[in-house]
Amino acid sequence: ELLRNRSTWGAGSRNYSSVSLDPLTEDESQQLISSLLGATDLPEEFCKRILRRAEGNPFFLHEILRSLIDEGSLRQSDGRWVPSEKLAEVEIPDDVQAVILSRIDLLEPAERRVLQQASVVGRNFWIGAVSQLTGIDDLSSILRNLQQREFVVERLTSSISGELEFSFKHVLIRDVAYQSLPRRARGQAHAELASWIEHIGKRRFRERAELLAHHYAKAYKFLDEDEFRIQARKFSMAASTNAYRKAASERAEWYGRRAVDLSCEPAERVEALEFLGEAHLVGDPAYRAFREAMTIVEDSEPTDKVVLGRLTSQAAIIPTRYRGSMLNPPPRAELVDLIDRGM
Repeated sequence: ELLRNRSTWGAGSRNYSSVSLDPLTEDESQQLISSLLGATDLPEEFCKRILRRAEGNPFFLHEILRSLIDEGSLRQSDGRWVPSEKLAEVEIPDDVQAVILSRIDLLEPAERRVLQQASVVGRNFWIGAVSQLTGIDDLSSILRNLQQREFVVERLTSSISGELEFSFKHVLIRDVAYQSLPRRARGQAHAELASWIEHIGKRRFRERAELLAHHYAKAYKFLDEDEFRIQARKFSMAASTNAYRKAASERAEWYGRRAVDLSCEPAERVEALEFLGEAHLVGDPAYRAFREAMTIVEDSEPTDKVVLGRLTSQAAIIPTRYRGSMLNPPPRAELVDLIDRGM
């Protein structure tokens, strides 16, 4: 209720999907502490230290209180939260990421491993995926403890049939857990996760092309192994096709360009650019893609008249037959030269 009163709808947000939250005042922060802890005997000076460090950020304040509970500086006695002897020695980290990391460090090794591997999956994750990454068959008790400690929450529905789905309680918790993994471990986890996604949906891999493109691209980034680049490129092209079918043109363009960026050899780049142009069909982006592909062929295989003839015709037809689809059609001289080269 306190946060609801402090929030304002984002300006110009037609769907009211975002809110702007001003920093809490000291009195409102005290109210939030009372709301989160109920009855408490926190020393006044220590409360002021917490409030100064949180600077009115409700999530930061919440994480500080959770860290005090996790490390045993606050304990319940007769229905009240009372400070233990550890409280006097507590050092409050400078930022919320450091507080989250300190909470993760307090977890048991198996719990920390589950949280870190779940972060590789994303903000939302499936129990089967985490089991595959950790090698732990029964995760129920670990996930129950992570829920009790307010790291994750169970979702009511799942985007993968037959798989229980969970979510990190806050995106920053996921980000900190992910950053705590070594780079090579991240790459290996992304590769294994992509393999798991392919395995559970062999006949429906195109529906998960974006997921597969993302995880294979991450595996390639961290491990620099060509097999992951090839897979990331393939699924980026599939994701681009899916996006065009759904009329999501910007997303289609993004994945198409990613496929181009993941192409190394000239032949791969030409294939990806021609694919991108065909996916756009008409308009300036299609024209630019075909022209870029032509330049690569002219530089690498200038005698390949079959490919050059095809790319030239694909480029030339856009400003001649579909000129109205272009915002910046080429000048007549450029078009005449293009047709002459094609002929």
